[in-house]
Amino acid sequence: MSFSGAIAYRATASIVVAPLLVLVVIYACLWPLGVPTAFFRLQHGANTTEITPKDELEAALEAVAMENRTLIIAILNKAYVEQNAMLDLFLQSLGEGEDTELLVDHLLFVAVDQRAFNRCRTLELHCYNLVTEGVDFSKEVFYMSDAFNNMMWRRTLFLGDVLRRACSLIPQPHDVDVSVAEKEEYR
Repeated sequence: MSFSGAIAYRATASIVVAPLLVLVVIYACLWPLGVPTAFFRLQHGANTTEITPKDELEAALEAVAMENRTLIIAILNKAYVEQNAMLDLFLQSLGEGEDTELLVDHLLFVAVDQRAFNRCRTLELHCYNLVTEGVDFSKEVFYMSDAFNNMMWRRTLFLGDVLRRACSLIPQPHDVDVSVAEKEEYR
């Protein structure tokens, strides 16, 4: 290697090494104290497992999910859980359908208000209480109002949370049309 080639090589190496050195210094300054400095999982030992406590949602999902992590989700509020209302009709239809009673074991009822959650627990169903701080979903809200949009966003975020936990969803729409005659016959 000639003298001019060695100088060019050093200049190129300086251009590459200097930014890397700056990044390492910045990384070291910003690295939080108390965090292990091992960069690779193998440095901690191959047989160590991190134990994380399950939250209520994870426990509810495990209780209802099928082997392939599929579950059915139905959102409840106080209007659906009143005596002889949509929830009772829904459960009756599952009980009377052909091979549908087994689906109740894989059905997670998500209550958006306390009354719905209490009724769900009384019926000994798989229930999850979707709590949103500062918002009362038990009141009637009008379509496309701020309260309605907040409720829809909260439901969407909840379903996203379920999907992030590697579950497949079968959302259950409650807003199906049931004729007045069928409602009266049910009562």
